[in-house]
Amino acid sequence: EGGEEAFPGEIGVVRDIVIAYLTNVVRYDLSQENCNVLELEATECYDFPFECGGEQLQVTFEGKFDRIDRLSPDLVRVIDYKTGREERKFKSLESVFFGEAKDRDSKFINTFLYAMILHHVREYDTQPSLYFVRTMSNKDYSPLLNDVQRVSCGDTYSSYKEEFERYISTLLTEMFDRSVPFRQAEDVKACEMCDFADICTRQSR
Repeated sequence: EGGEEAFPGEIGVVRDIVIAYLTNVVRYDLSQENCNVLELEATECYDFPFECGGEQLQVTFEGKFDRIDRLSPDLVRVIDYKTGREERKFKSLESVFFGEAKDRDSKFINTFLYAMILHHVREYDTQPSLYFVRTMSNKDYSPLLNDVQRVSCGDTYSSYKEEFERYISTLLTEMFDRSVPFRQAEDVKACEMCDFADICTRQSR
């Protein structure tokens, strides 16, 4: 209400961007025959078990899912909305965890974590997906992750389960092992956006 004057300056620009993004999402969804939104902003927790130093431990992962779609009676799609540059391709799951800094993209791990939680808590087989809202109007757009090593798109979590949970367990075991000293990242570029920069107090080279 109130016309253009109700959204002056930068607020008006933001409004137009939000409208464009929402339009892209709605138009894409309408073009999909099997689009059935199951839940929005759902929250679930999963206690991930692992062993460290002969002791059984667990870490609680909590996920707040942007959206869950029902694709079939036995399959759902967990969607994470992204407003940045589109990137659905990753070299391999191992590279996302242990590769060079440029390959360790948190959005892939984050989406797989959501799929893991749903797999264990709700017993869904889950297809991890990313909605890059800026480019959803492109004719050939797809939200499916592209695994270069597998030469495939859209593989479900069940096909990654053993590998993904092994990598998570490896990282957690190292984090909780008191005999493993803290090591700063070799690539200082990784420090630029690190949430723990104030604690680490690493000086840029």
